[in-house]
Amino acid sequence: MHKFTVTLSCQDGLGIVAAVSQIFAQAGLNIDESQQFSDADSGLFFMRVGLSTQNELDRPALDKKFAPVAEKFKMNWKIVNAAHKPRALIMVSKFDHCLVDLIYRCQTNSLHMDIAGVISNHKVGQQWSENAGLPFRPAGSGRAGPHFRSIAGRLYDLK
Repeated sequence: MHKFTVTLSCQDGLGIVAAVSQIFAQAGLNIDESQQFSDADSGLFFMRVGLSTQNELDRPALDKKFAPVAEKFKMNWKIVNAAHKPRALIMVSKFDHCLVDLIYRCQTNSLHMDIAGVISNHKVGQQWSENAGLPFRPAGSGRAGPHFRSIAGRLYDLK
């Protein structure tokens, strides 16, 4: 089974979900999950779709089928292999509950992300990071703004 994730955004309008779903069906892709959101303030539409297929994905053929829909709705879209885990650096301030949640979700494979390390302006997240085997880099103490701006110099060893 081959799994993929499609994310897209465009101006909100009628028929977006129907048009996108039809393309996936024509390409032999099953929709395993789908979430969408219309932002009334900006007028933008956002969609995330989990797809699967028994066969190899013919990416050029999908791009060709999707092009008219993307053009019609002036859509930004991308498709990625669901097995891909993007690397992320977690920045933590005083409270560690979100850090703990992200670590837990990664450990249980409910969040596909590879945590490269943790940077914090407080020591509160250090124990959680070390327990998870993640590099922890302090960014000084005090208010987050000035200290987090110095992060670029601390990233060199989180490869």
